[in-house]
Amino acid sequence: MNAPPIARPVICAADILFFVLIVLYVLAGLCGTAVLTANGAGISADLCCYAQNMAAERHRGLFAVDPLLRAQTPANSIPNLESLLAELFTPGQNYAVGLVRAGALGVLLHYAAFYILGRFLFVRPSLAALLSAFTGVTVWFSFGTYWGFAVADVTPRVFFAALWPLLLLGAFIALERPKLRPLVMLLSGLGMYLHGLSSLNASCVFFTVFLLRRASAQSRREHLANLGLCLVCAALPTLFFLRDSLGQAHAFTADDLTVFQEVFARRFSEDHGDILFRLAGHFLWGSDTFPLFCGGLAGFFVARRFGPPETRKLMSLYPPLLLGMSLVIVLSVTESCLAPLLGRLSMGQELVRGVRFLAPLCWVAIVAALACFWGRMPRALRCLAVLGLTLPIVLLDQGWASATRFEAARLLGLQPQAAVAQSARGAENYRQALEALDRLAPPGAAAFGARDAMAVRYLLHRPLLYSFKDGSSYLYNKDAAGARDWLRLTTLSDREGPVAAWLATGADWFLCSRIGDREKIVPHGDIIWENEDWFVARRRANSDGRAR
Repeated sequence: MNAPPIARPVICAADILFFVLIVLYVLAGLCGTAVLTANGAGISADLCCYAQNMAAERHRGLFAVDPLLRAQTPANSIPNLESLLAELFTPGQNYAVGLVRAGALGVLLHYAAFYILGRFLFVRPSLAALLSAFTGVTVWFSFGTYWGFAVADVTPRVFFAALWPLLLLGAFIALERPKLRPLVMLLSGLGMYLHGLSSLNASCVFFTVFLLRRASAQSRREHLANLGLCLVCAALPTLFFLRDSLGQAHAFTADDLTVFQEVFARRFSEDHGDILFRLAGHFLWGSDTFPLFCGGLAGFFVARRFGPPETRKLMSLYPPLLLGMSLVIVLSVTESCLAPLLGRLSMGQELVRGVRFLAPLCWVAIVAALACFWGRMPRALRCLAVLGLTLPIVLLDQGWASATRFEAARLLGLQPQAAVAQSARGAENYRQALEALDRLAPPGAAAFGARDAMAVRYLLHRPLLYSFKDGSSYLYNKDAAGARDWLRLTTLSDREGPVAAWLATGADWFLCSRIGDREKIVPHGDIIWENEDWFVARRRANSDGRAR
């Protein structure tokens, strides 16, 4: 029942058609995202961090009183390909739009890379298209991470997701061509400039594969020498990237470590609490990952049993790949437990997010199982299967697919989904509030924004005295004083509301999205502009607190 060995792919009309469709899909999503984010005002909090870093890097003097961006730090000067491309795509000084456009290129590269992987592994364009489409599906994991395009304004992790299938293909080819292994590890190390956490995970995982899979033509001495070269190739770009983050001038005091731990708990408790329980939760009925894991496991055994020799060889990579992922998780948990005992700040607690790479492994196994029987199906049935499996993704998935549907409805004069239309209206209201603040406040005046109003920084180029998202940056910077101030304001905001935190900063201007705080503002300031979602308030001259 085993199929004959697979052949190498040849470029055909189906490949051209696929890339044309993907380009149209990405362009539609980009246009939809521009509207849904009100030209960058309503981008996700993760992308806001990159946008504000770009703004501060080019206008550092405007952020002299901003506690996070007034000086260059490791956290606000992280180099990555998306930010570099965004510089080329930025209209004027709207860095958010530049990042959204660069992200669209990341989406295109993601689909293209997985299509190329599918063509090499399974030859048939229809199977390659299925693999490419499947790997764009949003799959939510614990630890605040996901696979796919959960948000339309994609972040640098998508660029590494586009590199990952090429690393897998390289590892597959290098099984019997060990001279290619250092090149695979070098590419994985250079992935630090795409997304650091993903690169660290991938380097550990693929090194584990090479460690456990000695090429048949290699002696043990040659194998060890090759592994040493692989380590060097991965370590050099990794250490160069981390050169400003690895050092710690002195051991932190017990009070500093307590503050850092409290900031981490406050910032990430919803994502990282009870790590073992969260890991086990991925295998429970009702989770996003359970059906995918079941499909991947079934696909693995079907492909091992009925696939051609090269498919079975591909499946032989799975045990060391999974072992490598497990070792990264063990390393992450162990390091995060030992660091406080040694008087140091943990650097590896977020490595556990690499669990998301289980998603593409499952999709590859599922398509590999389909490939065992695909050639026996009539051509018409294969076409129907491709349409039947990809259309639900376009019609039901989140993020980029949602933005594409919104743009299609807009072009056709149809009513968009109520939730999507509401999101677009919310982003536009936010932009109006930002424009009002910029119009009413004196040039250079700092503002306080409830929760995560980071667009004050990257759209208005004004100092922002607090953002909830800033907490993680103080951790990455190992800034105990900044972390302590952030924790004080966050605690005050949680206990007494954002108005109390605003007053504590001494800022004159307040951009707030909580209409319920109006009564608390009245004794201290005046609401001078508002719409249905936001209002701008100004502190009275005789109010307590030092104005800025």
